[in-house]
Amino acid sequence: MCRAAVGIALLAVVAAGCGRCGRAGGDDPEAQVRAVMARVEQAAKEADIKALRSFVSETYKDPDGRNKEAIGQFLTFHYLRNRSHHIFTVLRDVSLPEPDRARVEALVALAGQPISGPDALANVSANLFAFTFVLREEDDEWRFISTTWDRATPADFL
Repeated sequence: MCRAAVGIALLAVVAAGCGRCGRAGGDDPEAQVRAVMARVEQAAKEADIKALRSFVSETYKDPDGRNKEAIGQFLTFHYLRNRSHHIFTVLRDVSLPEPDRARVEALVALAGQPISGPDALANVSANLFAFTFVLREEDDEWRFISTTWDRATPADFL
């Protein structure tokens, strides 16, 4: 699996948004996290690297040893190299195991052409991923502190 595809998919869901929008969704933490995740996809579609990085905690560390700086470097490289990128996401679950921690399960499809919906994935050449993101509330903002991923199939999106 291409490391570039994994990195962009990671941040497609990780960072969509403005760093000052952590309280969107009111006082309900799950709604706040869902709002952050919606902005993640938008920022990734817009290749807004600054916004994407703003949602990554300074303490971020994934099982492959990547930290916030490595994620930022990867995103810069990816967006410079790939001018055409289309993202389709499905949030499968959002839970709060602790008041200041969230766990998000999401499916992400990345392609060089638009993806109209889950049914289109069978006919599009796309990289498909299943992510588990862990976020922590830091200074009234939800930020990503860890991510794991695996391959997904078109059937997972249905």
